Amino acid sequence: MLFRTFEGKLIYIVHHVENDGPRKPQMWEADDSGDKLVLGKRYIVK
Repeated sequence: MLFRTFEGKLIYIVHHVENDGPRKPQMWEADDSGDKLVLGKRYIVK
């Protein structure tokens, strides 16, 4: 999913499952100013 924060940053987020554990989000800043989506800084969510 792509969304914009209240500050205007574009964020890309996916949820995945590791083995039998709960789903964990993975988030990156994203840039869509060109002709492709470029992922930037990754946020670690525990």
